[in-house]
Amino acid sequence: MSVPDWLDSAAGYATCQILSSAGSALVGTGVATLAAGGGGIVPLTLGSLSLLAAGAACAPTPVDGSIAPPAVDGCYQMTNGGYGRLSARDGVNFPNWQTFADVQPYNDVTSISGSRVEQTGNLWTSKVTINSISQGSVEVPWEYYGSEAEASTIQWRIIPEVGTCAGESGEPIPYPPDIHDPIPYTDPATSCVYNISLAGFAADIAGGEASPVFKIESAPTGLRNAGGIVGGCNFEPVIYQAPPGGGGPPRIGPWDPTWPDWDGNGTPPWLDFLSSLAGGVLGDLIGDAIQNAFTAPVPQYQYTMRAACNYKQDGTFETYTITLPEQPWETRVLAMQEMNIDFLQQHLLWKTPTCSGGGVGIAGDPVTVNFVSDEYSLDGNNVLRKRFVYFDQTGAPLEDHVTHWKDFVWEAGPACVSFEGTPMGKPQVWASSVDEAKRVITHAAAIAGVDIADGQWMTGTSRSTRYGKPGTMRVAKFSNGNFTVTKRSGPSGNPEACG
Repeated sequence: MSVPDWLDSAAGYATCQILSSAGSALVGTGVATLAAGGGGIVPLTLGSLSLLAAGAACAPTPVDGSIAPPAVDGCYQMTNGGYGRLSARDGVNFPNWQTFADVQPYNDVTSISGSRVEQTGNLWTSKVTINSISQGSVEVPWEYYGSEAEASTIQWRIIPEVGTCAGESGEPIPYPPDIHDPIPYTDPATSCVYNISLAGFAADIAGGEASPVFKIESAPTGLRNAGGIVGGCNFEPVIYQAPPGGGGPPRIGPWDPTWPDWDGNGTPPWLDFLSSLAGGVLGDLIGDAIQNAFTAPVPQYQYTMRAACNYKQDGTFETYTITLPEQPWETRVLAMQEMNIDFLQQHLLWKTPTCSGGGVGIAGDPVTVNFVSDEYSLDGNNVLRKRFVYFDQTGAPLEDHVTHWKDFVWEAGPACVSFEGTPMGKPQVWASSVDEAKRVITHAAAIAGVDIADGQWMTGTSRSTRYGKPGTMRVAKFSNGNFTVTKRSGPSGNPEACG
């Protein structure tokens, strides 16, 4: 069965989080058997949990073998409101049950939650964590032994005083509180957010290795695109289990919304369905459906980003557009990641994040002046041509603008200077120096009726050899000898030229 890689990553992440937070508290919880004929619900062993921790790519967890299994022989959980006395025995000096001193917290114990063996100097101690009515959670030691093996022979139990026993050794214990709470996971490739919830543990055979069973669903927030069973950020919830011990593809199928959380007691609601997946009855069909959801091509789409403070010479906002072709879903995801970098780079090149000095509305009639160089370009067989646009605020006739420009000469070059923040638009000039570019724009402001003190200068250079070529520039002429200075009556009017 072929499934998306991110499902494996999400499940692996959740496994590490659960092992890190719950650890040995999971020892003794219920494990469902998936094999035909079943095997009932058996307690999860420390060995199985340790193998799971070793197989997951996690940081070290409290189930790495340094903690002994809960050494309980008898009652470990009292009914609600009940309590009893803590007792212990060992295989060395005290083969019979020994009741601890008749003082709190030893005589009002409600549950035993775990034990461990600890070395202090040359001696070993067995310690058990109890929960008591008087003092809450307390760790109780039985000391001292000359070896770890001797200390590991300690067994613990509760002798009921009030109420009855609710849990005996050899029976599965309930899962820790909040163990079913969703664990959020953000996929690094798509930025999609998913919730992974533990639904229980399952093994292929009774007493064999166990692995967690998860419900994986899209998070309520962070949804960005639609999908099928697992097609993109938004999809229908699925059940997921990695085969215990590895050695095969994961088991995955649609999650039944009527399945409740399983506390480890009784039969889990997903047992029959997951058993069918493990037996291969449904696996291939579901795998094909999942794979098909990812093979349908995503149609072509165009993404455009608009500048907040940067304007073209005609006064409209600058834009940056990327078009992605029709492509498979996985390719589209990678393309969008690369596209985000391009958009970010363009965002940094634009004036951000404030619009100081820009954003002033464009007014007046646009005037276009075309320049041509006296000499040919140094690396070509043609002259340089420059187009310069500004907006006239005075309403002066075209003849006045022609007179203003016809004898004006300036030097082109690598210095790029633009002027913004006034109604004359955003004129830009590539000149031999910053001062030379400012001279050209100041000359335009004089005829346009704009005070340059009201605007803002923007300067820069280009690394591309296509820009910033040197040349002596003057106004070009039409074939009839008239100067190529034109003016429109408003931004959408027809251009006027002197006849």
